[in-house]
Amino acid sequence: MLVHARMKRAVFAVALVAGSSGVASAGVYIGLGLGPSPVASDSLQATQDGSGRSYRGILGWRRGPFAIEGTYGGYELGSLDRLSYDVRQAAIAGKYNLALGDGFSVFGKLGLHHTSLEHGATDADGLPASGTGWLLGGGAEFTFKVATTSASLFVEYQYSDATLDTEIGNPIDFNTRMWTLGLTIGF
Repeated sequence: MLVHARMKRAVFAVALVAGSSGVASAGVYIGLGLGPSPVASDSLQATQDGSGRSYRGILGWRRGPFAIEGTYGGYELGSLDRLSYDVRQAAIAGKYNLALGDGFSVFGKLGLHHTSLEHGATDADGLPASGTGWLLGGGAEFTFKVATTSASLFVEYQYSDATLDTEIGNPIDFNTRMWTLGLTIGF
């Protein structure tokens, strides 16, 4: 697809710029993000499960205001037919932080993800399903010192979109909107 090729080129360009930057602040960071189950829009009529939670593990590399961030996470969605769907997502994204001062910054994120969707019941929807798509995110971050390293608290809103391929050939248009509160620690 043309959109996927453009997204891959955009992520590659951000990675190239980040890698060639001469800014002295560079380093690896890890993190964890938690939030409510996202709001999903798809042909399965998935609904937000009010008791559900989402989680996301983060591994990133930052150089100046640019970062490359890999994430892996999951959540559970309910549906109108009372089925429970287990969703897993792995993603890579370019991230740009705009410093506001006193450790505060805002950021934007653009990347690609692979999403898998399944549930335990036998169904006619052809699940499990999986596919690759794009993501767009933004948020605010507060960075502070902890002993000899830095850490940050962040809040992020992320939109993900993909077409998931099923075993019986019926594609599922799947997009989610997710809020995350998280913590990162640099090395």
